[in-house]
Amino acid sequence: RTNSVRLPTGGSGVPSRSQCASLLGATRGTGLVLPTNALVCVKTLSDLVALVQIQGVDTTNGIVSAYARVWADAS
Repeated sequence: RTNSVRLPTGGSGVPSRSQCASLLGATRGTGLVLPTNALVCVKTLSDLVALVQIQGVDTTNGIVSAYARVWADAS
């Protein structure tokens, strides 16, 4: 099961956990093509909400560098 949503472009700032959770509740995506620096809200396999930013892609070696913030709970 995959649950992810790319954040709309043109927004400012980094979304909070509750904003990511709201987006995930309203939209479902199963496959995303993301440019470098894109922000995406995701749910982990254990249903935690996370924010991921793609920082770089090494297509030669198949390596993606990313920053991830995973919120432990709804607080």
